[in-house]
Amino acid sequence: MVQAQEAAKEAHPLDRAEAPPHGWRRFATNHRLFVLVLFLAMAGLQYRTLFLGSLINADPTQQVWLHMDEATVNYDAARIASGQVMYRDFFQFQGPVHYYTYAALFSVTGRSFRAARVLTVATVALSACVLALLVLRLLGHGRSGYVAACAAAVTHAAGFVPTWTCTYPHWTAELLVLSSLLLATHPRAGPWTHRAAGVLVGAGFWTILSLGLPAAITLLVVTAFLGRGSESRRVLDHPAFGVLTGIAACTVLVLAYFAMEGALSQMIYAVFVWPFSAYGEGQADAAGYASYFQRTVSNHAALGFPWSVFGRVLGEATRRLPQLAFLGVLPALFIGARLVLSRRVCTLPQRSFLLIATVAAACTSPLVLGVSRADMTHLAFVGSWGLLGFAALASLLHARRRLVLGLFAASASMILVNHVSMHRHTSADLRSWEAYIEADPTSQKLLPHLKPGDLLFDTEYFSGLRYFYLNDAASPVTFIPHSGGPGYYTPAQWTWIAQEIERNRPAVINTDVTTMALLNQHAPGIVDHYVRNAQGVYLSKPR
Repeated sequence: MVQAQEAAKEAHPLDRAEAPPHGWRRFATNHRLFVLVLFLAMAGLQYRTLFLGSLINADPTQQVWLHMDEATVNYDAARIASGQVMYRDFFQFQGPVHYYTYAALFSVTGRSFRAARVLTVATVALSACVLALLVLRLLGHGRSGYVAACAAAVTHAAGFVPTWTCTYPHWTAELLVLSSLLLATHPRAGPWTHRAAGVLVGAGFWTILSLGLPAAITLLVVTAFLGRGSESRRVLDHPAFGVLTGIAACTVLVLAYFAMEGALSQMIYAVFVWPFSAYGEGQADAAGYASYFQRTVSNHAALGFPWSVFGRVLGEATRRLPQLAFLGVLPALFIGARLVLSRRVCTLPQRSFLLIATVAAACTSPLVLGVSRADMTHLAFVGSWGLLGFAALASLLHARRRLVLGLFAASASMILVNHVSMHRHTSADLRSWEAYIEADPTSQKLLPHLKPGDLLFDTEYFSGLRYFYLNDAASPVTFIPHSGGPGYYTPAQWTWIAQEIERNRPAVINTDVTTMALLNQHAPGIVDHYVRNAQGVYLSKPR
């Protein structure tokens, strides 16, 4: 008996079979109470961030934290809710899942930033919970596992989300891919579990390509490796076949819908061709994106000690965490090789480690390799995978494991205190969002010339919000870079934009002379239909 106990102590953490739960550890057998309490806590933190506002990464001169990109995303979802078809009737280069989800929401609630952010609160709170459960899969259901799981959830809720306090497809994609990984690592995962995991990672692919594609490929490859020792010889029961079936089902559904709507070719071009040929033209403002990090530091420094320290810790943690996603890759390769050479069956902890470690590295690889932009916001979008890489490494430690997890918990506590103390109340009344847009100087110069039902073409900042709250767009694109953004849209797209404006004849065109000349170049004579007033607004001449 003594010799057996000594052998168990010396065994590698991933070689040990999990002990049956007993005493207080029964709390972890189905996670229901843990997840419920954690979800309510994380939802409360997210409510503070998305509804009450946060100074962590906001412009302190803004009354409310709204962003042009969120305005574009929400208005494009509102277009779908009003009957338009994505890619066919308007241009968008991201996948359709997020947009159609929020379009369904707007079909029920009407156009509402309030409703959109409520759904976003639920999304990011669920992501924090799923992240915590994945950490438990790596570290087990002991006290240290629960401490690390809660620390990971807090870091996500109080550290990552406040860097981008907006409704955005990246948060949706994160939840989908994390959930697929949670299903794939389920202790009793069967064929239907793997199919469901495939559907979720497929939906992640059709939300954000740079996250969903590497996640889907890695999940397929690793499940194929793990299924080599499966007891069942039926192909239909193989884990990789289940994942592939789920991905295929999701993909066929998306392709069939857009084919029936006559938008398949436009969708393929927008999602798979345009981003690699033209998207970079609109991302040249490296200094502007880098300012997000500096703003985080300066907003904290303005409050003095200890917030100056908090800001630096938060900023550096967000910048460095994605690199930690690769910490588990080499151990995963070693464990995989050892399993092949020894012809041993993979244990449940080994299976969880291999899946989580490899998918975490894959999800971060586009950013590390420079495919995705490495500003602080995009770093926060993949921060969860860095936390999982860190947890994967911690699961291999012996003597120093508690010390490492203790430092992690201390860092998460600091981030939590910082989040709560950097809160502000100026956005508490959500009606102020609409009032804020109506009172905006640009809106004030447009409203006297707009009647209900009139169409608008606007290229100034917050154009999506004016479309959302004031008057609908006459253009098939919601976002137009300043002065036309040379190269951002192709000549064919500019022709489409100009022809739609010519056809719709908006009552007001709010743009600069350069963009107006560009429109006139692609639809000759369009400028003759308008007169430019003293405020620089183009007003439609009587027909």
